Amino acid sequence: MTKPIIVIGSGLAGLGLALELADTLPVIIMTKRSLHQSNSRLAQGGIAAALGKDDSFAKHYRDTIQAGAKHNIKSAVQLVVQSAPQRIAWLEQLGVQFSQDLTREGGHQTRRVVHVADHTGQAIMQVLWRAVQHHPNIQLLPYHQAVQLICTTTGTVAGVLVLDIRRQRCTRLFGQAVVLATGGSGQVYQHTTNPSGATGDGIALAYQVKAKLKDLEFIQFHPTALQLPGKPAALISEAVRGEGAYIVNHRQQRFINELAPRDTVSRAIVQQLTTGPVYLDLRHLGRQYICQRFPSITKQLKRYGINPATQLIPIAPAAHYQCGGVVTNQVGATTIPGLYAIGEVAATGLHGANRLASNSLLECIVYAHQASEHIMQRAKQQPTIKPKLIRQSLPMVISADTTSQHLRRQIQVTMWQQVGVIRQAAGLRQARDKLRQLVVQADQLCASGLNQQRLETAQLARVGYLIAAAAVRRQASLGCHYRLN
Repeated sequence: MTKPIIVIGSGLAGLGLALELADTLPVIIMTKRSLHQSNSRLAQGGIAAALGKDDSFAKHYRDTIQAGAKHNIKSAVQLVVQSAPQRIAWLEQLGVQFSQDLTREGGHQTRRVVHVADHTGQAIMQVLWRAVQHHPNIQLLPYHQAVQLICTTTGTVAGVLVLDIRRQRCTRLFGQAVVLATGGSGQVYQHTTNPSGATGDGIALAYQVKAKLKDLEFIQFHPTALQLPGKPAALISEAVRGEGAYIVNHRQQRFINELAPRDTVSRAIVQQLTTGPVYLDLRHLGRQYICQRFPSITKQLKRYGINPATQLIPIAPAAHYQCGGVVTNQVGATTIPGLYAIGEVAATGLHGANRLASNSLLECIVYAHQASEHIMQRAKQQPTIKPKLIRQSLPMVISADTTSQHLRRQIQVTMWQQVGVIRQAAGLRQARDKLRQLVVQADQLCASGLNQQRLETAQLARVGYLIAAAAVRRQASLGCHYRLN
């Protein structure tokens, strides 16, 4: 019997890969929450692709390099921008119905963002959810969380130690390859646009097996997250600014080019916030246009009592995207045999020091395809010899509790205050040292009994420490890593 490909994560990258593989190989998709929870679902803007008459691969390439502060890997950028039209066509073949017009976002010199109104991620994911649920060669395991990767004595990844959250027990899954499609780590910060499950699981898993990591200091903060007292940060798409919205200070004065790269806009807003609130202003766009072009955002704002046609929208930056991650090559393979990483968890070199808007969903579908091709080729060449596994004992699992909440708050506040939009040397060193201590405390807590809350807190502590340590090492400002000293 052919061993399955184990995909950890149910966002666009994971589901896209599964669908590309499943006609040839058995696939298990495991995710620690429901199948429908992912960062991909929340994406409002769209997918960047050089499809317009006045656009070209060269222009998309240039904008990506410029946004990434020239820290990108050029071959990765070239691969992605040239693959974009074909991968969008693949989504259309699956049934995604994109809007007829292209829109523009920050950092793009022209309109090149393919979208479905202002809920592109949700529209795409609905099509993919239906497809994976009806595919006979795909097994779905919701509420299963990866605890640790299982390796052979020769260092090849051969499976996953899994926490079955509903049954409160640990089990082992074995496969011929494991794919990290776990998304980012926004929950390491006090304020983030990311969903609750974005706890850096893939980074933590890869670190355990000594996979190479890169560029973790480059955390992109989205400049326009809804800022209301006592409410979670809610994303307001960059497409709003692409269609003409203004950013204004408490005097209702514009102070920044709204279509500048996200790191530039975020820093300008943080500096303005020292003297008063900052707002997004859509009022001049007109009620009819706002409702037609941004129906989801309009509905979201009205739930908070804000009418964007008549009122200013209070905003502030929030942690949004992990530009670095687990190092991969152009087929999604990591430095550890049998282990792949695709989507936000991966450091492909596409984004450099700062991601260009709407290149993230594009990266997911391009590398899902690239990895699927390599995995299928590898499956044909794999020997039939049964590998010798490294022995692992099953941890003790306990019921959900609140003992890790205080640790989690310490991690998030430390990261927000000292490893945020604007950083200083002393604060970075203090954060690194404190997070190192919190890693020890969180690991000790897990050793006394494991559950989802404790495991996520331990992963957050470790990823937070790795981000802070990387930020200490990079002494010069670059992209979204900005240091005063």
